[in-house]
Amino acid sequence: GRLYALVYPNGYAARPCEAAYLSDRVLLMSPRPGRIAQEIKIDLPRPRDALSVEFLECERKVAETLARLTGQSDGGPAWVTD
Repeated sequence: GRLYALVYPNGYAARPCEAAYLSDRVLLMSPRPGRIAQEIKIDLPRPRDALSVEFLECERKVAETLARLTGQSDGGPAWVTD
């Protein structure tokens, strides 16, 4: 089976690094209204090497897409950790 991760703009579901590490597909939600805005396929073998260039590219893609969706593409964090 495939593993999916939902990433909400407020960061409550999964952070970009967790989503890329654990999932086969990442579903990014829009802020309001809450809809699936984009799906990113993570086509990496398991076990995943969190320090590999390929993994870091996937993580960056998830984070940058989330930042764009939330209007935070100015380099600031795109998710809330508290």
